[in-house]
Amino acid sequence: MKKTIFTGAAVAVITPMNNDGSINFDELGKIIDHQIDHGTDAIVICGTTGEASTFTDDEHVEAIRFAVEKVNHRVPVIAGTGTNNTAHVLDYTRSACDDGADAVLVLVIVPDLGNGDGQLSGGVGVGDVVAVVGGYLLFGCKVPEGAEVGGIISGMYTGGTINAAALQTIFKIDSFTFTLVNSYDI
Repeated sequence: MKKTIFTGAAVAVITPMNNDGSINFDELGKIIDHQIDHGTDAIVICGTTGEASTFTDDEHVEAIRFAVEKVNHRVPVIAGTGTNNTAHVLDYTRSACDDGADAVLVLVIVPDLGNGDGQLSGGVGVGDVVAVVGGYLLFGCKVPEGAEVGGIISGMYTGGTINAAALQTIFKIDSFTFTLVNSYDI
């Protein structure tokens, strides 16, 4: 039987800020405790609609690390690691996984939403974007080279095997993993 990573309702918590613009970790801790004490099933930190897009790299990493430590395995932590830069996504994802996040949330940011026929910029379909996000959620923190696997999936759906092969070389992914991911039909 397949083990479920999480079930129920996840809460994307806000990130309270101090007057100087820094993260207010005391208040963030209170928010996380309140959500868990009142029955949330998972915490999403640095989600797609909040403050994370304005964080420095250090703030982004620290917010995720703090949330993982504060939650302390009481519920799963889903870390938002999406940006509009693939290398940056991989760095954030590796960091979140190393810090103990249970899953990652990666929204593919596409500035031009396409031609109205279900095609996004560069011929990528909406279903392909869903597949890329799904790849990160499936592989992000639970599989060795998980972030890289998500990157290969992204490469396949944005430019085919040629892009995927380039990412294999860049991230030094072994041939077995590359072949397995490249031949799997999402």
